Amino acid sequence: MGKRVGGASRWISIGSFSIQPLEFAKLFLVIYFAWFFGEKQTHVKRFSIGFLPPILLTLIFAVLLIKQPDFGGAVFITAIFFMMSFIGGTRLLYLISSFILFSFSAVFMVLTSPYRLKRWEGFLHPFTHAKDSGYQIVQSIYGLAHGGLWGVGLGYGHQKLFYLPEAHTDFIVSVLGEEMGFIGLTLVFVALLFLLYGAMRVSISCKDLRDKFLMVGIAFLIVLGGVLNIAVVEGILPPKGIAMPFVSYGGSSLISLCMGVGMMLSISRRNVSKLT
Repeated sequence: MGKRVGGASRWISIGSFSIQPLEFAKLFLVIYFAWFFGEKQTHVKRFSIGFLPPILLTLIFAVLLIKQPDFGGAVFITAIFFMMSFIGGTRLLYLISSFILFSFSAVFMVLTSPYRLKRWEGFLHPFTHAKDSGYQIVQSIYGLAHGGLWGVGLGYGHQKLFYLPEAHTDFIVSVLGEEMGFIGLTLVFVALLFLLYGAMRVSISCKDLRDKFLMVGIAFLIVLGGVLNIAVVEGILPPKGIAMPFVSYGGSSLISLCMGVGMMLSISRRNVSKLT
């Protein structure tokens, strides 16, 4: 089901538009977890109430993503589950046990999949596999190195011209690094930290637990996407197809993120008097 691109069915075509359901699923999970832990706070330590429902829902989404296949997407929503469960008050024993199980499952899927194993080898030794599995990482690093401290100027980058694959989506940060340099990328990092700081500041003032969890969850969703994208671009993590929030080309990502920020602004407006 859906539009198949690059060996994966991650998009649904509606007329002339393509929608990526994962982007809306991320926001939905954050909203669900915020509501769940806000409502079930008195029973959150119980396995059958505070742990089983959220992990079962996460597993359903993860299995659907693995079938596409979208291993990176499954890892992303799993990270959302662990973060929201941690701040929601789930017992650490349950979280640590499930984390170990998830980790072994991820390693098993990598070792038993020639495609994923090849990408892992390309990540570990990109310059050895510079013409195949390590090509994206190598070209990304070249772009960052070419940018230096100040960059070559907006619009004057070379890597986006047939060298760097997915230059407008997954590796847009490499293009920014080449054109805006280290200083420009630092501004991107500062913007993410500023958003996280603002969200934490508002969440502290929230009396409603659902608002508190939702504020932190949406901020985490945005910052995690940015951190993972930057880590891939810099060769710290293997390529996962994760967009840079508000920067990468993609309507589904932009719409879902704008919905999330709208919710954050609504929560902030209700609590702004407490901050002043």
